[in-house]
Amino acid sequence: MLRRFGLTAVFVLLSSGPALAGSGFYLGVHGGSSGIDVRLGDGRVRLESKDFAWKGLAGIGLGRFIAVETGYVRFGTAQDTVAGVTIEQSLWGWDTAGLLKINIGPLDIYGRFGGIYWKAEAGIGPVAVNSDGFDVNYGGGLGVVLGKLEIRGEMVWYDASSIGDPWMASLGLTLGF
Repeated sequence: MLRRFGLTAVFVLLSSGPALAGSGFYLGVHGGSSGIDVRLGDGRVRLESKDFAWKGLAGIGLGRFIAVETGYVRFGTAQDTVAGVTIEQSLWGWDTAGLLKINIGPLDIYGRFGGIYWKAEAGIGPVAVNSDGFDVNYGGGLGVVLGKLEIRGEMVWYDASSIGDPWMASLGLTLGF
């Protein structure tokens, strides 16, 4: 009986190693492109713009398949001139998301779902308007794991129609501790 218990304990300890491989705290930084499709008034004035975007994040892996991340996202500024009037909008926020991952060798394929508290500064000529809110974000990505370093490609959409439904496509690095 004791021998059977000992063999079972050794088996459980050895098989739990891969399940804990994705656990732990990590930090990351991403850079890429963002887009904002701003419609003003009845939609006749439309501003479609892309700009450099970046984000810094902290996360924790809760086993091989689940992680939680939070971080600061800077979307850049959408800007255009319509009928001689400059229209621009700067957007940033704090987002938090849960990640569901599938590990295939050194690859992590993941989907994400969460929320973002955003702030926007818009200007139409000399008139400035500030707004903020909370909306949903969702997306996915692919990562290549190289020990404690992961190289990621990610696409995230932000369901914030009041500010132009922004999106962000990025490449990033995360470092596990």
